[in-house]
Amino acid sequence: MSDPLSLLRENFIKKQPMHHDDHNIFFGNIRFPRNTVTAYKQDRGRGDPYTLEALYFLLLKPHLAGAANTRAYNDESRTQGFPKVLLADQKDVLAYLQGKTETSQYLISIDELAAIAAPTPQEPRPSAVEHAAGEKRQR
Repeated sequence: MSDPLSLLRENFIKKQPMHHDDHNIFFGNIRFPRNTVTAYKQDRGRGDPYTLEALYFLLLKPHLAGAANTRAYNDESRTQGFPKVLLADQKDVLAYLQGKTETSQYLISIDELAAIAAPTPQEPRPSAVEHAAGEKRQR
């Protein structure tokens, strides 16, 4: 499977088409759920990873980045149903996604991302029959 953050960056730099619907972001024939977790960490590397849709939206609206446009960016993201990239991260995120920098200190490895994004295993719940049998034994 391809890395969605790399695809977002590559498609923007190469001016390849990208689009979205209510549930997915499309890169040609490849699609990812909008809420896919990326390898780009929030809050200057101290927070959780950004979702693909947050980074995609900022890349669509770079003219709204920065302190002078915070209100317009917040209003637009809320109206269109996209999460926001924090003001403190916007300049670095755009520099990376637009290809102005080769990397960012706020990127994490794919292995670290997999550990963060992996679902936590849960104990299976006993079925109603097993639960009833257990109650009978306790009497």
